[in-house]
Amino acid sequence: MSLTSEKTPLLPVVERTLDAYVRTMEQRRREGVEYALLVSTVLLTFFQFLVLYNGDSLMPIALDSRCHVLLAQLARGLRMSIPASLPTAAIFFIVAPCLVQKERVVMTRYAILVCYLMGSTMGALLL
Repeated sequence: MSLTSEKTPLLPVVERTLDAYVRTMEQRRREGVEYALLVSTVLLTFFQFLVLYNGDSLMPIALDSRCHVLLAQLARGLRMSIPASLPTAAIFFIVAPCLVQKERVVMTRYAILVCYLMGSTMGALLL
């Protein structure tokens, strides 16, 4: 008579290839979303930087007066909306590991950053 531990399974454990395939496809999809969020974060940050620090010298084309007025109003609004919406984004960024699953923390933080940048830009347009 042999002693077996209660933790060892009596039946052979076989990992199905379909489960592994589904996991890899889910991971690829998650990585794609993370890259898309990261690229949109960089683009929004670059846009806000150009608006705030007067990117006229970096523009290869001449802009009309209406566009200059809109950019000046947007810069004024960004100076108010960026610090106004920062506390909420910072709290969500810190609390994100407690709210989501472990493998989705990075994606959630990128999403919070994109929402912060988009919200501050839209808020600046409304001011």
